[in-house]
Amino acid sequence: MKTARCIWAIPDSSLRLLLPWDNHLPRSGFPGCTRKVKRAPLAFRLIIRLPETEPSPAFVRVGGVPVLLRLLIGGYRQGAEQIEVTGPGVEEARRLFAQDRRLGGADISWGPAAGPRKELPVVETEANVVVGGGVWELLDKATGPAEVPGAPLMRRLGEGKPEPLWTGEPPSKNHFAIPASDSAGAWAAKRAIFRNVFKPTSGPVSIHFNSKLSIPVSWLLSETPVTPNQITVFTTLIGFVSAWAFSLGTFAGFLTGGVLFQLCAALDRCDGEIARSKYMDSPSGAWVDTVGDNVTYVAYLTGLTLGYARFAGERGNAWAPYVHAMGFGTLGLTVFLLGGMYLYLYRNKKSGTLVAVYKDFESRVDGKKAGFVYRFLDSIKILGKRDSWSLAIGVAALLGGLFQAAFFYHLIFFATVGTIVLMNIYFTVARRNVSG
Repeated sequence: MKTARCIWAIPDSSLRLLLPWDNHLPRSGFPGCTRKVKRAPLAFRLIIRLPETEPSPAFVRVGGVPVLLRLLIGGYRQGAEQIEVTGPGVEEARRLFAQDRRLGGADISWGPAAGPRKELPVVETEANVVVGGGVWELLDKATGPAEVPGAPLMRRLGEGKPEPLWTGEPPSKNHFAIPASDSAGAWAAKRAIFRNVFKPTSGPVSIHFNSKLSIPVSWLLSETPVTPNQITVFTTLIGFVSAWAFSLGTFAGFLTGGVLFQLCAALDRCDGEIARSKYMDSPSGAWVDTVGDNVTYVAYLTGLTLGYARFAGERGNAWAPYVHAMGFGTLGLTVFLLGGMYLYLYRNKKSGTLVAVYKDFESRVDGKKAGFVYRFLDSIKILGKRDSWSLAIGVAALLGGLFQAAFFYHLIFFATVGTIVLMNIYFTVARRNVSG
């Protein structure tokens, strides 16, 4: 569900849609969409053997998903065209997992198959191991017999002695194979899974700060029936409470609103973490997540404008009569641009991640031709990412509320308006340098 949130990216596809240079953009090949199931270019046949031990480790739940189901989904998503499940307990496995929607249209034989429908490379494993996505990729790429270090019963078949997929340390933290036959193994496997829930687009604040709260919460929620969409709704409600607190126009409201806004940003990681750890990611989930985030932005701008207008008016600030015009003007521009982005995504029938639009645009801008203004704004755009921006608001609100310092209230309002103005400058300059 989660995609990176980038406030700088708000004007992106809207400008492309609403201005003439939209015609330069492709109608296919949309980089950055992370919610669609990726199928490997090479196909294989996956044979999963259920262990004979009791209780069977195949049904041990790791992060809310049984070991066998993790193997089925992971293999299918990596390109297993034929899957065969054999061994004791196969009927129970069929009853539990055959209708699981995450398996989509997987071709699964519950019990010994009559034979492969066509000749394919064969990967064989016992249903007692949890593996990372990198393992499936290496098995897929292997040209001869190979086995997985740490899980020798998981191997790619062929003539000759199998070679280990790697020697020494694994190539990355996503290359793990952990037997989950007992509680200690299940805990280690779950820990490995949650070490890999980060997105490539996550910013430094999200990785080094927000994740310290979100991952423990996701760890606990993974063992419950809570879905990513339910988490999205919950975090959006926190965003609304934050906006209401901002609208009060008091130091207490300012402090509460800022802290809740940062909490919302931190917990916003949870829906994506749960979706990735439990294989519950989907295009519709991406839309729910994106809409929830942007509704939170709109609510924040509305609450901040109402509250700051009251705050500045009570203190007789000279600019108080213009606060509503500045705030709601900015809000109108934001809604207009977001609407353009959604329309662009809908027109091109893409997943609901706005990062895809942003990446597509960014790849087509020649920074050197764009000049100094573009290069300068591009160098500081990280400050406009959702994680950085939310933390800045939270810190300023905390300091302003605790020390009753009006300076921080003024700072947050004008920084918000100024950021959106800079966004427009950034993309206005950039759109003139889009390569065809």
